[in-house]
Amino acid sequence: MGSSKEKQKAKFSAWYAKNADALNAERKARYVEDETARSTARAQAARYRAKRCDGHAVARERTVMYQGVETAVFTTGTAAELIGTYPQKIINWDRDGLIPKPVIAGAQRLYLLHQVKLMARLLKVYDARPRDADAVHALGGNACAMPRQSRLLHRSAR
Repeated sequence: MGSSKEKQKAKFSAWYAKNADALNAERKARYVEDETARSTARAQAARYRAKRCDGHAVARERTVMYQGVETAVFTTGTAAELIGTYPQKIINWDRDGLIPKPVIAGAQRLYLLHQVKLMARLLKVYDARPRDADAVHALGGNACAMPRQSRLLHRSAR
């Protein structure tokens, strides 16, 4: 250890190893309690993901043989990034039957490009629909009489 930079690095590493648990507990408490800290952490994570992927979710596309043609497929997370939503929303849409079933390869959901485009259209409709109870009544009665998927969509918008 010749240089002062190396000594500082070694000193910091030793200090951090001793204090890591307390620092992580403080960080977690701040994330849970403070909305500003939470939004800052999410923004930093998004910047990191964009930097890691050079800002292109398409860089993580995969190709598979589908009906005899090599086709690009996208994971749930990549599809969500492409259309501007969260992966859990796509999983919920899949579970509720609002989107075509994914091409399954192993344990991952893999979507074709045309399925991702359909999701983008669904997201536009989803974001543009009426969001209050009066609009639901104007469109056909009470929420209990609505089909299950419509109730789920309306409930998740609140």
